[in-house]
Amino acid sequence: MEMLDWKFDIRELENTIKKMKTEKLPGKDEIINEFVKSLSITAKKKILRKLNKIWVNEIWVNGEWPDSWWDGLITPILKAGDPEDKKNYRGITLLNTWVRQGCPLSPCLFSIFIEDLEERWERLNIGGTGIRLHKIFCLKFADDIAVIAETREGLQEMINGLERYITQNRLEINTQKSQIMVFRRGGRLSKSECWTYHGQH
Repeated sequence: MEMLDWKFDIRELENTIKKMKTEKLPGKDEIINEFVKSLSITAKKKILRKLNKIWVNEIWVNGEWPDSWWDGLITPILKAGDPEDKKNYRGITLLNTWVRQGCPLSPCLFSIFIEDLEERWERLNIGGTGIRLHKIFCLKFADDIAVIAETREGLQEMINGLERYITQNRLEINTQKSQIMVFRRGGRLSKSECWTYHGQH
């Protein structure tokens, strides 16, 4: 966690800018990635000073995101077919409120943001499974999380804790893409084995 005390340096900023994809729609600020990539070193240093000021004074000290990061702009994107038919459009929110899709920093920022979730489970000794001398409560990959427990009750407690955490931190879970996988030696799930999230099985 000591690394989080450091300010961003110009090398980190330039490496991130190099990884930005081109030919992508801009966010609410209407600044395209191509423009950012063409900035001079002087302009990059000005951005770096502003970024570090926001990070240190607003996010790190106060524990809050800037108000502008909670805003989003919905843009209709034509999927296919007749452009005169509104059914052929999909509304895309170009978010400044979270992390950008495809941004190289997104997995890292998300992992930092939810770091205290695993700490809660560990502190309360909820769920998890032992591997040698360690206890693992979840596996994280990008913005996906696999919650691990050895018992049905333990997993339900973890889900309940996750539900509270999601509400407190204004996050969302895509339940349509969420599944529970049970590993055991032989036998099937009994009818009594089920789990609930927001009151739904």
